[in-house]
Amino acid sequence: MVIENPLPPFDQWLPIALLWWVGVSLVLTIAGVAVGYIVAAFRHGPARAAEITGTALRSAVADFLGMSAGRVFALARLAMQESFRRRVLVVLVVFFVVLGFAAWFLDSENRDVGKLYVNFVLTATTYLSMLLALFLSVFSLPNDLKQRTIYTIVTKPVRPVEIVLGRILGFMACGTVMLAVMGVVGYVFVVRGVQHTHTIDPVALVEVDASNPDVDIEAEHAATLASDDAEQRTLVKTGRTSIDEGHRHDVEVYDDGTAGTTRDHGHWHDVAVSGEGDDARFDVSQPRGMYTAKVPVYGTLTFKDRQGNPAARGINVGNEWEYRSYIEGGTLAAAVWRFEGITPEEFPDGLPVEMTIRVFRSYKGEISEGILGSLVIRNPQDENIRSSEIPFEAEEYSVQQIMIGRTLTNVAGEPVDLFEEFVVDGVVELVMRCETPQQYFGMAQADVYLRARDASFAMNFFKAHVGIWLQMLLVTGYGVMFSTFLNGPVSMLAAIATMLGGFLHEHMNNLIFQRVQGGGPLESFIRIVNQDNLIVELEAGPMKYLALTVDTIMRPVIFAVSAVLPDFTSLNLISYVADGYNVPDGTLLIETLTALSYMLPLIVAGYFFLKLREVGK
Repeated sequence: MVIENPLPPFDQWLPIALLWWVGVSLVLTIAGVAVGYIVAAFRHGPARAAEITGTALRSAVADFLGMSAGRVFALARLAMQESFRRRVLVVLVVFFVVLGFAAWFLDSENRDVGKLYVNFVLTATTYLSMLLALFLSVFSLPNDLKQRTIYTIVTKPVRPVEIVLGRILGFMACGTVMLAVMGVVGYVFVVRGVQHTHTIDPVALVEVDASNPDVDIEAEHAATLASDDAEQRTLVKTGRTSIDEGHRHDVEVYDDGTAGTTRDHGHWHDVAVSGEGDDARFDVSQPRGMYTAKVPVYGTLTFKDRQGNPAARGINVGNEWEYRSYIEGGTLAAAVWRFEGITPEEFPDGLPVEMTIRVFRSYKGEISEGILGSLVIRNPQDENIRSSEIPFEAEEYSVQQIMIGRTLTNVAGEPVDLFEEFVVDGVVELVMRCETPQQYFGMAQADVYLRARDASFAMNFFKAHVGIWLQMLLVTGYGVMFSTFLNGPVSMLAAIATMLGGFLHEHMNNLIFQRVQGGGPLESFIRIVNQDNLIVELEAGPMKYLALTVDTIMRPVIFAVSAVLPDFTSLNLISYVADGYNVPDGTLLIETLTALSYMLPLIVAGYFFLKLREVGK
């Protein structure tokens, strides 16, 4: 899974995030008070403006401190009832219709059909939930003002902050019910939609004969079968299953009467054997291993150049996306991962290494032949204490699994224990090299990890819905805030603009720190008009000077916008679930606190905007 911007640990993130939130909130508060004072000064004069501003601030403090939970929940209940009267259940109908016709368009023969189904269901849930939150939040208050139904509320002893908070809670309660139903139905659809089985013809099975070159008896099956003791058994028959859902599996039968299938299309099947010989019956289970929630242990990545000297990065082979660096084959170039917290209790059987390696071929060669590589386990305190090379052939565009056992051989060929020889204070290093000359391996820090264990897929699916719920919360908050001073259509446009800005959060940061090729907004516009290359410098002259000047002035403006907009892309946890990785609890906690930190300023802003209207006085 690609992780371009990994989040820091929670204990490191919290102090920095708290200072940032306090600073931005303080700046916005000062700016809001200053704007209010200036407007009042133009209307009533400086002295009177100070009095009005002070009265407004005291009134705000009194309103927030005097909030009644009973009135808030009563207003929330009214907002929820209003939502259901507006036929929000049509969202569920649309969701059911989408799932009903999804099987017509989802490719069941896809090599990773589980990922396809998870991506589809969670993406559809996200879009429908955000649309539901958008339409509920932006039209409710303007419609009440237009129809004057809100006056039946404000004539009661209700504070403006209670109206704002009640609307948000009511809409979120309605959205939560809808999201819960979609989550349960979506989970059933994902799990049941990929169910299938195969048949095995016992007559078609072939006896294993080492002298027959047509029968492959490589030990690869030991890593792909569900059974943990595959290496301790003897393979006696091989064959293939029937073709179902566009694929088939290799079948392997052992001398102890057990059997299984190899992994294909992201899963395998257990096989129950009854009877013997030609009368044997093979019952194939439903797919196994298709939906996982792997808990990876990531390391820190460093490189060595072709002479074996330390380097900050590997070679750039010309890809525009610089996420991965490359090492040259047949040289001393290497990628070194340093893992910490490695204990015998956590990894009693050894190190289960999983990796996603990219291959760059400098010449075509024999395209059917793979690119060879090697792994070495190394003592972090002494590079000379290392294991013998563990060869492998790169499997590009797939997750490759290599089990490094507890007992290894050192460079002298002597058997040694992994934890006694190579692990020091829980730290061990893994060195990867490309062994095929003039070819390249590409890797990023998250491309190689140790698979510590597997968490619950159902719980991971739920965590993805927590991320959807947080996005829905932010859309609701912004929609209600905008609706306190804008009409419905304009509020919707403002909320949509906020969402788009949130999805472009990372791009805005790249513009601020000048990490975008082609320059800032005006320079990029000039290049588009002139059809100039992104890398070539603009021609010297007034246009270049104007573009650089305007873009320099725009950077603080973009910085201010990015500081107050939430990063919606970070709240999207779909890739974790679809790729089969557990959503870290620390990540979920960070995203939850980040989303909630936006709600207090939105409620305060909505209170003041509603207070300024006649209905709020």
